[in-house]
This record gives sequence, C-alpha cells and structure tokens, in this order.
Amino acid sequence: MDDVVKVGDFGLVTAMDQDEEDQMVLTPMPGYARHTGQVGTKLYMSPEQIHGSSYSHKVDIFSLGLILFELLYPFGTQMERVRILTDVRDLKFPPLFTQKYPREYAMVQDMLSPSPTERPEAASIIENAIFEDLEFPGKTVLRQRSRSMSSSGAKHSRHSSSPHSPLPSN
Repeated sequence: MDDVVKVGDFGLVTAMDQDEEDQMVLTPMPGYARHTGQVGTKLYMSPEQIHGSSYSHKVDIFSLGLILFELLYPFGTQMERVRILTDVRDLKFPPLFTQKYPREYAMVQDMLSPSPTERPEAASIIENAIFEDLEFPGKTVLRQRSRSMSSSGAKHSRHSSSPHSPLPSN
C-alpha cells in the first residue's frame, strides 16, 4: 500500500440506479442505502440524484462530505454505519463528532447541504484550514526552513517543498 486514499467515480451509482428501481426490491433500509450492483451504495447519492432532479458536479461534493465524515468517525458495526450515515445525510451528527472535530463538522455540514448551490467548490475545500498540512496535486505546500550541519560544521539552510512547488529543492 502507498498510504494514498483514492476515491472512485461516483457516477457509477447513478448508472446503476435505474436497474435497481425496475426490480423494486423490498428492504428495511431506506432506498438510498441499498447496494447498486456491487458497485456502490445509494447512501452516497445526493438528494438531487435520489429525487431524479437535474444535477451538477456538486453531487460529488455531497458524496465526498460523507466520505470525509467516515474517515473521521469510527463505526462499531455495518448496521451502525448505515444508521449514522443516514442521520448525517439529514445533518444529524453524533455529539462526539461535533465536539471532537468542530472545524471538520462545519465543513462536512456545508458539503452535505441539501442545496447544491450552498455546497463548496472543490478548490475551496482543498484550501480549508483542516487540510493545511496535506499535500494535493497542484497545491503549493511550503514548509518552514530547517537548518542542518554539514560534516565541516557549516550551517546550511534549506527549503523543503512539494514536487509541485515553484521553489527548488536543495
């Protein structure tokens, strides 16, 4: 493993949606929590997708908000996961999450807005303070200077920069 999180195409959920509706499967879970052909779950679909409304790239922001929540909040069982994520979709967050992660809570809340126009753009998500220590492709990351001693005892100053930084690496 390379310790990199990769998120697949959310469009697969929409492509599988029509076939499942035609089958009218009975289930105790909400419709959006059912599996869509082993590709994903409707749990991650935005409200506009579930209601069959027109939609934009903001559907991915909604899905990403749920994934961000999942990365931060532990679940004991699959049933608990579905129950809590269903609540989070309705902006009902566990108190432990809101207390432990107030900045992340605010961001996830915005990402899960029922109104797509109120969801943030991807660029503003990347620039949010909660991600300041992370490197993203295309994002310039500057780190503080560090000093090192050469074998001759001379001090050298160097910059550490990301591969995408305009600053040269020494």
